[in-house]
Amino acid sequence: MEGSIWSLFPPVITIVLALATKEVYFSLIIGIFSGTLIYTGGSFLQSILTFFEIMSGKVGDNVNILAFLVILGILVAAITRSGATQAYGEWARSVISGKKSALLLTAFLGVLIFIDDYFNCLTYAPRHG
Repeated sequence: MEGSIWSLFPPVITIVLALATKEVYFSLIIGIFSGTLIYTGGSFLQSILTFFEIMSGKVGDNVNILAFLVILGILVAAITRSGATQAYGEWARSVISGKKSALLLTAFLGVLIFIDDYFNCLTYAPRHG
């Protein structure tokens, strides 16, 4: 398959996706994965394994951390789009009465949901108006 027309598919899909979605990293991941699909002859499971082998060779031993952070980012985006952060902000506004209660609630939630330093961003409730 190396010398076939199919070898053009991964870069083309990457460029088209990057231009259409303006999401470069996501497009690169899809492009790499489409290349592994072609390389493994369409075996989905083998493609996933090959994808992580390639990424670990290029990124190093940090590929597992990178995958974890991508999954964490997906979780944060899903929670935000569901309206949960907005509901939390409204609830926090009704509960917090002053500076001390705001600090205590933030500290409590920081300890409660601490998974990663970026995950604590969920405890931030933006003010509207």
